[in-house]
Amino acid sequence: MKNKKVIILTVIIFISICLLSLVSFLLYKENHDSKKHGTQDLQAYGVVVEKGSNYLLIQGVDDERYYVTGNKDINTGTFVSITYNTESDKEKGNGVVTALLSENEVSILDDYKTTTVAYFDEDEKVTTVTKEKITTTSLITTTKTQKTTYRYTTKVSENEVISYAKNTYNDAQSEGSTLDKAKDCFITLVDFIFYDGEIKGKKFNELTSSAKAKIVYYALLMDVKIDSKWPNYKENIQDKYNDVKEKLIAKYMDLTTSICNSNAKECELAKNDFRLLKESVNLTWNTLKRAFTYAFNKGKNSLAEWYEVFSGKR
Repeated sequence: MKNKKVIILTVIIFISICLLSLVSFLLYKENHDSKKHGTQDLQAYGVVVEKGSNYLLIQGVDDERYYVTGNKDINTGTFVSITYNTESDKEKGNGVVTALLSENEVSILDDYKTTTVAYFDEDEKVTTVTKEKITTTSLITTTKTQKTTYRYTTKVSENEVISYAKNTYNDAQSEGSTLDKAKDCFITLVDFIFYDGEIKGKKFNELTSSAKAKIVYYALLMDVKIDSKWPNYKENIQDKYNDVKEKLIAKYMDLTTSICNSNAKECELAKNDFRLLKESVNLTWNTLKRAFTYAFNKGKNSLAEWYEVFSGKR
């Protein structure tokens, strides 16, 4: 009898261990799969095409449709991001929706067009006007192939050009700086970046993306510093420099997203600079939306990449 009780107890313990092992394995697998897929699978972007009393239907840029519960304050036509904590939340529609562009702002995107879409209920036909996209199936970055021809026998290094930009910024914030000198240095940087100017015999397009981003970084810091010492200083220079801050922001964001798509190490450096810029230049999402009109690629995928850098999700 005693042996029988021991056998039964042993069986119970064995079954319990098996069940615990199974539960542990399933938990590990879910966690492992989540890490394997990465945050990219838990983040989606799209436009709200239908709004119910307690749900949103979102047409994703990846051609998928997402059903998300709640979010009563977001209207149809809004371009949004969707964040899920787990794959289970994604399946249940428990996502956090963030409005990136309102229905009145989506015109800054190149891949939207206004069209009429019909929705059918059981007893009636309802016609609404929404924003429909010309889609691509994945986040893309448009790149150019640049053939570099050096016009000088002595090649100037990228670090020398970066040092020039850094020194001009330091000079602008020094006590002995003058408005005329600061403006001339800033114009030199802007002409170098946008208008085929040269610094030490070097062209902007001859630099790597990381070096370009660093030059734009110092140009933005310099603009803020000059404006803090001499407010509205750009009113007295040519019109092409009036909206240069938005153009510089767009250039920096385009470069940063391109770097982050190709080089993890350089991406971390670029994101560190961006965190400093957010504070120094007071970069808000509204600021980036205005700058997006100058983006190289003004599609939804590009805006989504900007948001991932801005929000730190990337």
